[in-house]
Amino acid sequence: MQTRIVAIVPTGPNQCRAIPAHVHVDAGDEINWINLTGDEITIFFPSSARVLAAPPANDVAPGIGHGKKADENANFAVKARGGQNGLRDGSYPFSVHCKLTNNFAEGDSAPSIEVP
Repeated sequence: MQTRIVAIVPTGPNQCRAIPAHVHVDAGDEINWINLTGDEITIFFPSSARVLAAPPANDVAPGIGHGKKADENANFAVKARGGQNGLRDGSYPFSVHCKLTNNFAEGDSAPSIEVP
């Protein structure tokens, strides 16, 4: 079990980046999004139920887009393998909207969670 870090950082007047863009996880890991923008961020998970142990309602991280500042980060546990609803290998996209730039964070390519 490991903690995987994704930093959301401003890199220009109209740009934020997700670093790293691709997060490699396995069962029981934790993903910690660290907000370094100084403003609100919103994290969207189109496939959250396939990866996260407790997926957020509506595939949007609860509260992240509503007052979360640089000192308030988001932590999510990756679900266990096995069973009909267990973690499966694959690539699962996510996106992060940065209020500071009013744009979505970029990566080397579209950000994703990679299993394994």
